[in-house]
Amino acid sequence: MENFVKAHPEFVSENISTKKLNELKKIAPKEFDVNAFLSQRFSKTSNYENVKFLDFKYTNLELGQNDNELLLSYEIYLNYEYASGNYESSKVRKTPQSKYFLKGEQVVKILSQNEKWMPNSEFDKNSDKISKQFADVLLKSVEYKKRTNKDNWFDTDEFRNEIFSIFSKSMEDYNAFPDIYPKDEFKVVPYIDKENPEPIVTWNPVKKLNILSINYRYINKTNENVKSEGRKKQFNILGI
Repeated sequence: MENFVKAHPEFVSENISTKKLNELKKIAPKEFDVNAFLSQRFSKTSNYENVKFLDFKYTNLELGQNDNELLLSYEIYLNYEYASGNYESSKVRKTPQSKYFLKGEQVVKILSQNEKWMPNSEFDKNSDKISKQFADVLLKSVEYKKRTNKDNWFDTDEFRNEIFSIFSKSMEDYNAFPDIYPKDEFKVVPYIDKENPEPIVTWNPVKKLNILSINYRYINKTNENVKSEGRKKQFNILGI
């Protein structure tokens, strides 16, 4: 529309004739429909019976005061198709001049499916401490070999459970849960599934990669049928 107005400045002129305006309207691009766009992305909780006498229209969407918030603007007015009676003239219907008009705003929180371990998060700030705890468990391989005369510490349930315990506790302590799986409703559990043949914890020191991989998922504390997909977190453990 902006380019069209530049090409036809008379389109927004107060002195344009009705004939000319109608001609330009026929070739003008359709303006962006804010309400149609936002209606596909936001849902209203009210049912049809409660709101059939009202019309609801989204008018704007902008960033809120916080990074994870949006400010949604809307208008509410009578649905004259269902509301019977003598109300107002067509000139004031659905406008701020109408006594049946309401304009409002709603803060909408953006729910992220990603864990809160980005730079400067509490989890990130404590990453050295977490890695040190992992390293202490990894180094138990020496003591384990002396005790059992076996070289398979990293394949034992004891090793994997200790690592997973550190991981799940750190997720709790530093509130790294995603918004869609809040820690007061969900817990971190090992991802054990027939579709996932990998162990819950694996250690790969080949070529000094030193990658510790953890397979996990979120499961609802009160309904175990509500759970996330399987996820994987990898840590690079230095000094091992």
